[in-house]
Amino acid sequence: MMELDELRTKWQNQDRQLEESLRLNRELLSAAKLDSAKSLLRRDAIYAGVEAALWLVMVIALGKFTADHFRALDLCLSGAAADVMSIGMLVALVQRMVRTLQIDYTQPIFTNQKNVETLRILRIRTTKWGALCGALLWIPWLAVVSQVIFGVDIYKSASTSWFIGNALFGLALFPLAIWVSKKYGDRMGRSPFIKRLMKDLDGENLSAAQDFLASLREFGTLSNS
Repeated sequence: MMELDELRTKWQNQDRQLEESLRLNRELLSAAKLDSAKSLLRRDAIYAGVEAALWLVMVIALGKFTADHFRALDLCLSGAAADVMSIGMLVALVQRMVRTLQIDYTQPIFTNQKNVETLRILRIRTTKWGALCGALLWIPWLAVVSQVIFGVDIYKSASTSWFIGNALFGLALFPLAIWVSKKYGDRMGRSPFIKRLMKDLDGENLSAAQDFLASLREFGTLSNS
């Protein structure tokens, strides 16, 4: 009888040791995955900060261009339109960067999942609205660039048919880009530029972080069951 009691005690001790070992392994695994998610989000915040800095330079330059061409209504309006777009991109990027840096990793996994999903949606919307505005404002941007680089006012040198053709091209460019990204995005891995564009449209870094956090929540659910 004593031997049976001793054996039962040993089993209980081994069970406790095994449970403790499993708990430690779960914590280590969760910490490793959380570190990966932090790394991806931190990288995205850095990218957003660099892009925001570039757009800030663009905002300042376009503001100066608009002021310098105040008497030329066509160039002034073109500079102002491009500047409004640049300000919108700047605000969206700063917002995304701040929200990313404000994520509190001590919060429950589900809370962080919602935060990351919000960031992912914000990134996709920013990219798509940027592409849409760029397509619609194709002629104003071209007018600004032509004036700054070549000193040519396209509104005075170009014909009406040229304007109509470029306006139609701008209107067709955005839906064409969306169609190409959906139909051929997975087949363009050999082109670094196109691959980077597809990643931006899909928000790959944030999507990967979302997957990490989802796996953490799933692991936590299994471990508590």
